[in-house]
Amino acid sequence: MVLEGCTRLIYVHPSVGVLTRLKLLNLRGCKSLRSFPTKIGMESLEKLILSGCSKLQSFPEIDGKMECLLRLYLDGTSIQQLPSSIGNLSSLLLLNLEDCRNLVSLPGSIGGCKSLKILNLSGCHKVESLPENLQQVKFLEELDLLPSYKKICLLC
Repeated sequence: MVLEGCTRLIYVHPSVGVLTRLKLLNLRGCKSLRSFPTKIGMESLEKLILSGCSKLQSFPEIDGKMECLLRLYLDGTSIQQLPSSIGNLSSLLLLNLEDCRNLVSLPGSIGGCKSLKILNLSGCHKVESLPENLQQVKFLEELDLLPSYKKICLLC
């Protein structure tokens, strides 16, 4: 489902969060989007794009296993935190949180994202530390922290 650039879209109906056969949900650039389902359980979803949804302040709980989700783009949103259920995304390869300026921290459960290869936290100025169990993510190849790198490293 591609709704990219729907600048007047304010909310996504909760029924979208349970579409079990949906493989792609692209809401990139929906600048007025404020509300997303509070729980999602899209079993077949492979890619979720919320990039540039600058008024979106929260990300939903993961209800059940979403083992097909490989790429999650939350860059440019106003989310303040990720739910602890993010750790249920065991097949996730890419998590893009670039320029999430209100994001304060990552949940400790991020270590459950065992397949994660790319984690982009660049421009997340309020993130001051990384969870210790991020070390459990054995396949992590790229961790982008710039320009916040210096601040985070000083706290290590």
